[in-house]
Amino acid sequence: MIADRRAAPEIATFVVNLDSRPDRLVTVGQRLRRAGLPFERLSAVTPDQVAERGVRRASPGLAPGELACIASHLEIYDRVLHRGLPVALILEDDVVLSRSFVRQLRWTLAQLPTDWMICQLGWLSTEPLAHRTLSAAGRAILGPLHPRANRLFAGTFRLGTHAYLVTPAFARYALEHFVVASAPLDLMIRDHTACPPLVHRSFVHLPSVAGQDTSESDLDQSPWRRGVVLDVPAGATSDVART
Repeated sequence: MIADRRAAPEIATFVVNLDSRPDRLVTVGQRLRRAGLPFERLSAVTPDQVAERGVRRASPGLAPGELACIASHLEIYDRVLHRGLPVALILEDDVVLSRSFVRQLRWTLAQLPTDWMICQLGWLSTEPLAHRTLSAAGRAILGPLHPRANRLFAGTFRLGTHAYLVTPAFARYALEHFVVASAPLDLMIRDHTACPPLVHRSFVHLPSVAGQDTSESDLDQSPWRRGVVLDVPAGATSDVART
């Protein structure tokens, strides 16, 4: 029997969701069911639980919500290791998937080298829309429509932890290095993916194929977050993207 190329790949998928936000769980659940992606919910760590999870602050600029975010993702990394998962897709509950997300996910998994550690599927931009290059705008439009407009960029992690892939090698590294938090999770990953052993083993999908559906966030806004533009990919499966 020939496999259906439209079907979602069999991959462990985790969604980070606060107990206080069942509305977001309903919404993201609908999006993932439409995409054919079964998922496991992870009850997000709250600021008052951070200390008991062992995460410590190394920078006074870190907001409590950012520490809780780090602790939540560390719990997923721990599950990846203890369950022996070969790869995991990590999503946050405000993620918006492009209509081609499953196709791009399959393509990405087929293209990644054997020694990859982390791959970012969705990311945010600090560049105002009016200043973005024509080529970048073209990729954002054509990427979901034409496979040749997509590429994997071997480079540092970008802003956003709402949609990315990890391997056990990355999970092990993060559990060793991110417990003492010096910055928000995406910025710590960015800094570490610029250095060995993560350099050349970190990838970013161009264009972004997952965005966030709102500029509102459950995280306290620290100085690191000022000026961030929340992208919604072309053809995203959300009411916001269709309007």
